[in-house]
Amino acid sequence: MKHTKAALALSVALTLSVFTGCSDDDDDTTTPAADEFALLSDITDGQFAAWTTSWIQPASYVQTNLSNLYVMDVRSATDFAAGHIEGAHNVAAADVVEAAASAGSSTICMVCYTGQTASWCTMALRMAGFDDAFAMKFGMASWNDAFAPSWDSGASSDYVAQFSADNAPSLPVYTAMPVLHTGQTTGEAILDARIAAVLTEGFGANTVTAAQVFSALDDYETYNYWAAADYAAFGHVPGAFQLTPGTLTTDENLTALDPDGDNVIYCWTGQTSAFTAFYLNVMGYDALSLKFGANGMIHSALDASHAWQMGGYHANYDYAIGQQTNEFELLTEVTDAQFATWSTTPVKTAEYVHTNMADLFIVDLRSAADYALGHIEGAHNVPTLSDLPDYVTTNNTLENEVALVCYTGQTAAFANMALRMLGHDAFCMKWGMCSWRNDLATRWESNVSNDYSADMVYTASPALPSNDWPTLNTGLTSGQAILEARVDAMLAEGFGAYTITNTTLMADPSAYNVYNYWNATDFESVGHIDGAYQLTPGAVTTSTDLGGLHPTETNVLYCWTGQTSAFTSFYLCALGYDVLSLSYGANGLMHDNLPVASQWVLQNYDYPVVTN
Repeated sequence: MKHTKAALALSVALTLSVFTGCSDDDDDTTTPAADEFALLSDITDGQFAAWTTSWIQPASYVQTNLSNLYVMDVRSATDFAAGHIEGAHNVAAADVVEAAASAGSSTICMVCYTGQTASWCTMALRMAGFDDAFAMKFGMASWNDAFAPSWDSGASSDYVAQFSADNAPSLPVYTAMPVLHTGQTTGEAILDARIAAVLTEGFGANTVTAAQVFSALDDYETYNYWAAADYAAFGHVPGAFQLTPGTLTTDENLTALDPDGDNVIYCWTGQTSAFTAFYLNVMGYDALSLKFGANGMIHSALDASHAWQMGGYHANYDYAIGQQTNEFELLTEVTDAQFATWSTTPVKTAEYVHTNMADLFIVDLRSAADYALGHIEGAHNVPTLSDLPDYVTTNNTLENEVALVCYTGQTAAFANMALRMLGHDAFCMKWGMCSWRNDLATRWESNVSNDYSADMVYTASPALPSNDWPTLNTGLTSGQAILEARVDAMLAEGFGAYTITNTTLMADPSAYNVYNYWNATDFESVGHIDGAYQLTPGAVTTSTDLGGLHPTETNVLYCWTGQTSAFTSFYLCALGYDVLSLSYGANGLMHDNLPVASQWVLQNYDYPVVTN
């Protein structure tokens, strides 16, 4: 089941809060640190049992159900090219939540070398709402014997003699809980922030080797994550506590972990401990998964049900060789050819809409409540953007030109590019309902600003950088199919995931790659945000200036009003970039300094509305 929240929004919106812990409130107050853990555990305690159910499956299961799975392989690009499951997507472990947004309704299967990194990533996905995600047991080492060396080299019996047969000491009880500093004020927001932070740290930061543990046993609190009977039967790391799997909530053994020290958790193979370590680190503990688990310490002493089979499991399922399909190239073969058409006359005035009402299919994207208070006669209310393409296809039976209407023109511009990319003849109404009649103009009137006029500079643009292209992972093999999947994914996230306010941007413009979307003359004569690049409208294809955008960092695009940038940011994000449209554009920065033709002013129309 796919998470209903925007994965891309997660990585963008949490950038500041995850690493600074600062609140966005004007008075800079934050939720008390002690409360953040309580808010977080209110969610995690109730979900832990579901997260730890059916989270790992053998290679045989994957092979049998492959057609219904979305396989994400987090090994290096080199090793992926040397051999991978047919149809798998090569994804960096840090990017799994964002990449999972492309899975659609398919169940996500995580794959790595040995199953350990994949298990860590699986908990990330489950905590992020991808409820059915699972890891492939033993990783590619169990898919085909060709990959078995990654496990063979990790198995060891070097510590058999050092294992202890002592009874388990009583679990400690720590009264203090970890201290969290995300600056968020809801459990859900704290959870998202912590997931992003742990993913950024990387799997390596959450692991420890047997050699490290045995060389400094007193430096760690060590937990054996087996049933009590196995703890007694097989022995354990000296001094290790016995922690029963599935009992890590605030009312079941979570308080046995040290909130301020390094906690080492080990299982049979390093897979369950990796999975659990992600959860514990999200909760604020320093939890380290012992690599290869007991198989990396006492392999020869384990029974067949717990020991890695040296040399592989001889399933020897087929695998593909070579890099995965370059989806970006397939997509831009379509988009490069269409961009000029899509970007021609995307905005038309309220006067045009009023004059041509009888021949238009008008769609009002505002909330149902605001639509009911007053809307253009005959307009269809579609407040959920993900519903828009199907609604227009089903109801615009005469195939009339589609007029998209919102509050200010910005959401409509964003949705307009979506419809155009899907083949509809559409435009957005300039300034939105604010231009239809003066009594609806509040949103524009209240958001124009001159607060940043003094911050503008008049220098020439620095040369655009030359960057690599983004990586797409929809799993599709045709440009048109990739295009449709990307449009659907973005509409599901909504316009809010792709915007930034003037206050957020101007608090630290250097935190973003900022692009001014005017011509070069206006860039210098009107002034621009310090450090911004000048990006010529219409010149964003692979053969022109598209490479000037950064493929893995956050880019901000601004125009005069926020309408053209909203329209263009949809296109750029569909290509795989992370691009935010500056709300209200330059009118929200330096309204009075702008050319009159680019300023918001009351339009002084008084066109009729109807209510229902």
